[in-house]
Amino acid sequence: MERHFGVTSAHVYVVLNGKAAPSWALLQKLHAALEALLGREVGVEELIEVVRE
Repeated sequence: MERHFGVTSAHVYVVLNGKAAPSWALLQKLHAALEALLGREVGVEELIEVVRE
């Protein structure tokens, strides 16, 4: 299982397919990952939009 920013790809897959709700900890990790990958601050609205897609 591949890990990026403390999140396994399997866990992200399960959340994205609607089989589990993201925990607060997962949302925080995704937020940090997005900021690192994009090289800029990511707002809460943008994070929510990504999770909904």
